[in-house]
Amino acid sequence: MTLPPYLVEFFRSLNAEENISLKKTFEGDFSDVGKFTILAEKYLENNETLLGEIIPEFITTLETEEIKASILEAQKEKITTRLDCLYKDLENTPGSFYEIQIQNDENRILELSMSLLKEEAHSIFDEVVSSVLQANKKSSNQTKANYVCTYYLAILYKKFKSDVIKAEKYSPAQKTESKLFRYYKSLDVDLKETDRQFAKYDLLSISSSEQIISGLPNRIFDNKNNSQFLIDIPEAILDIFAFLLKSEAIKNISFLVECEVVFQTSMQYFILLGNEKPKCPVFLVDFLNDVRDGQAIREVVKKADTPNIFPPHVLAGRFYDTNNDSAWYFIDSRNIYFEEISSDPEVFDDCVVTQLIHIEYFIRSDQMLLAHIDHEYIFYSYDEFDKRLKDFSQKGSARKRIKTFKIDNSEIPIIAEGDVLVLNTILEYLFKKPYLFNGFVREITKKLTIR
Repeated sequence: MTLPPYLVEFFRSLNAEENISLKKTFEGDFSDVGKFTILAEKYLENNETLLGEIIPEFITTLETEEIKASILEAQKEKITTRLDCLYKDLENTPGSFYEIQIQNDENRILELSMSLLKEEAHSIFDEVVSSVLQANKKSSNQTKANYVCTYYLAILYKKFKSDVIKAEKYSPAQKTESKLFRYYKSLDVDLKETDRQFAKYDLLSISSSEQIISGLPNRIFDNKNNSQFLIDIPEAILDIFAFLLKSEAIKNISFLVECEVVFQTSMQYFILLGNEKPKCPVFLVDFLNDVRDGQAIREVVKKADTPNIFPPHVLAGRFYDTNNDSAWYFIDSRNIYFEEISSDPEVFDDCVVTQLIHIEYFIRSDQMLLAHIDHEYIFYSYDEFDKRLKDFSQKGSARKRIKTFKIDNSEIPIIAEGDVLVLNTILEYLFKKPYLFNGFVREITKKLTIR
């Protein structure tokens, strides 16, 4: 999405303002909690920048077909993202509750138009905004037409923020350019010298002075410096990691942290969503009864040299569904690789992005233990990806790989206390169609006594 420079500058200022507000909230100042979205607030506050500068120029911009197309595409992307979540919810909990929402959103995409968005803006103005304006002193700039422009801008701003998050996720600042490095440097700590994982992979190692905080948002707490850093790892996975650290099954672990906002406090605040179901780990009984992969087709690419012997010298293949979404696996006497290859992959900066989990394991007393786990984003050129669809040996080299977490020197059981499946939980919350790996996981568990 290409925006006019004046909108880019304005949206950057809004994003910076929201980061300041986020920092205030999680440091204990709740004065911004419960407000409308930032652009709605600007409109209701009769903000001069929005109503006196941005909107007059935006009205002229709205005459172009390019900006209209950008608005519609941004709104379509928003609905499509919500649909992806609804379809996953439907897979886990079949029923009319999600089916109705899916049907409504699919119809909305088909009917999407500028006139429909204008009608939605008018409805919100009449039902909500006008009553708020009546309770305050309304200015001549706070018109229904200007609210429609604010509504359009909010759609573009959400897309802008999504693009910023994506860029930070797939193109993070490296080493000394990162805010994390500069933050610790201000405390006279050189992470390149003190943290081997940071020096090599830009990851922050967890030591006795750090703590995992799982919840919304997920964080790493540096209790020595009263600092909290955001991490983009699902809560259910973090809960297992925290338990395994406490039990000393995990010896060394490091994370890619987000350092755009640092919370300077020892207090731990969370966001609670009333309709959000808690994210639970995968339990053994649920895995044994999981039939989502019933329609998956298996293709063996490399057979084990000696059948029915575990661990094999080499075994590789994939499970795929009717949409041709694939779950690739590769295993040898020490390593296991899982890579999800989607028929509709994510694209960033002319690269196709996939996710890969690498495991190093060993067998002790007929029990499989995981010594190493890491998660990476892999970047393929379009030509590389076309080859990767059929060739498991094809590497992605379009950009440097990005690790999000790394575990080393550990002794992690496949089944943790409480019949929690460690590997399955990681797959479940990182991949779009984790159940496609079920056939492979069932196969290796048949060959081992893992209790």
